[in-house]
Amino acid sequence: HAGNIIDNLIADNICERFITVMMNNSIFQGSYMENFGVNDWNYDAIYQNLTEILIPYIEEHYNVSKKASDRAYAGLSMGAWTTCEIYYRNPELFGYYGFFSGGAPLTIPQVADYSDYKKPSLYLAAGWADVALGIFYHTPSDHSLLGFKEKLDESGITYNNGGSYYSVQRGHDWYTWPQILKDYVSNYLWK
Repeated sequence: HAGNIIDNLIADNICERFITVMMNNSIFQGSYMENFGVNDWNYDAIYQNLTEILIPYIEEHYNVSKKASDRAYAGLSMGAWTTCEIYYRNPELFGYYGFFSGGAPLTIPQVADYSDYKKPSLYLAAGWADVALGIFYHTPSDHSLLGFKEKLDESGITYNNGGSYYSVQRGHDWYTWPQILKDYVSNYLWK
């Protein structure tokens, strides 16, 4: 119901008008991830599709800003992992990144200067009983939101406007994500 949620927020003057584009990254699935029991996504192909096809197409066919500061990228669950990959590869491609119920702390770049990673606005959120909040936390397979938060803290990268991650009283489900989307759009996106 993302379209309905966003349309209602726009109608109530809670946020600016914007278009939403949904990517089908499942077409870029690769090998089996034995630790997680889900298909591994081909992040190279996803990044190439995003930067060479999707963004140029949208900029050519819609009346949108071409500035990265006016773009946002967010995802839930595996989409949050994808958001991490896009953020790690090019933090300045978007002005806003939203990580809903997931993260990828194992792959955070090891660089001497994180100033480029501090430029975009980051938003972290999950359900209170969400498996992605803490499952595998502090294990060799840590892809939890808490693990990602910890890595950002260690690197001096802020999120949620300098606050903590946002949490709702739910799990890893379709009741959690509409609440997170509403909070993200209402309180963080283009603020």
